[in-house]
Amino acid sequence: MKITGTFKSYDDLLTAYGTDPNKEIDERFDGFLKFIADKDCILVNYDPRYKTFDATLLVDDPNNPGQKIQQMFDPIMRRYSENIGIDKLVDGSIVCNGCDEVIYCAKCGGQYPKNLKYDAEPIFTWGDLFNGDCDYNETDNKSGVTIPFAACDDNGHIFCFDCRQHTEFKEIQDSFN
Repeated sequence: MKITGTFKSYDDLLTAYGTDPNKEIDERFDGFLKFIADKDCILVNYDPRYKTFDATLLVDDPNNPGQKIQQMFDPIMRRYSENIGIDKLVDGSIVCNGCDEVIYCAKCGGQYPKNLKYDAEPIFTWGDLFNGDCDYNETDNKSGVTIPFAACDDNGHIFCFDCRQHTEFKEIQDSFN
């Protein structure tokens, strides 16, 4: 899964951070905002519950024109590049490859690929349970077996191994709205 986006312009970043243009702001933070304004980035460690990410920039490769590479931040700017909200990105600029193949627990944020076998019932994948095969009272059409209560409850919630509860799961791409 790879998620990219584009930072807002400098003025829009100031607004998104709630900075008063009439007041002086820290010069290092101001330099960071000027540095990232209007640049493409990769959303690393994206947390769909809180809609936050750690950023690395996506820049042109000087050795291979037309190719993009990741640019890490120096230690001073790095502290500002972590835990950024997606509201600092241009609306509609988020592009996610493979996000429809990953689901997350709405309670704890645990993420699972849909094609990964479900540990408690390995004849099913996380995707099988997510896509509506999570009715433990009915016989599954694919396998002809009933999914036990351990995997799902009667509300269609899947048992999450991270928070150890039956909870709602969502696709990563749904968190961008």
